[in-house]
Amino acid sequence: DRVGPRASGLATAAMASARGPGQAVFVYGSLMSPRVLRALLGAAAPTAETGTFRPAWVAGFRRRAIRGRVYPALERVPGPGHAGAGAAAAALPESLEPPRVPGVLLSGLSEDSLDKLDKFEDDDYERHVVPVYLGVPPAAASQEAAPAPHTDAFVYVWRESLRDLLAGEWSWADQFLPVEDTYVANCVRFAAAGYEWTFDIDDPRSRSASEASDESVAPTADSGPAAATASSSS
Repeated sequence: DRVGPRASGLATAAMASARGPGQAVFVYGSLMSPRVLRALLGAAAPTAETGTFRPAWVAGFRRRAIRGRVYPALERVPGPGHAGAGAAAAALPESLEPPRVPGVLLSGLSEDSLDKLDKFEDDDYERHVVPVYLGVPPAAASQEAAPAPHTDAFVYVWRESLRDLLAGEWSWADQFLPVEDTYVANCVRFAAAGYEWTFDIDDPRSRSASEASDESVAPTADSGPAAATASSSS
């Protein structure tokens, strides 16, 4: 049964005191596509024009390709100071910076929109709260005088077997953009079905020819965030 991901107790507690006019979620895969967001959330989708769709990044994670899937997994990378890092990580030089993953910060999300994203992400992912830094990741060799501005936001972290993850990094340009049209059409179908999974979103055969021709979300010149596209190409 495909249902929404369970938020960890830590995430629920951390965000309970931060509830305001909307929730914030850091996205790093297919949800960086404005077309996917419109298919799932309609008029409530965050946009660059409203300041609710902004380039951002997180540290201490890796964005991994998943076997047989066009969307990625976010895997936490233990390092110095991280719980569960172990002796090997503790022995790493302090100058070794944690990996950084570029993406987009979606803000101003209603509880209804967050619930729809939960159902979309499925039980393969679990919602956590992490620090999210605004802008694009600095070069690894750069020495910043002060940390980048950050905010706490939800992020969907892979919770299934690591054996499903491939060794390489996931690529927005190579693995998602070529199938974006089909993916968007399947998101439209998912929303029309009451946000219930009844098919495999990665299978191009899951939509009929009539569904493909009746796709309600038209392509746009901006099929993805420019900063994230450049950063995530591998």
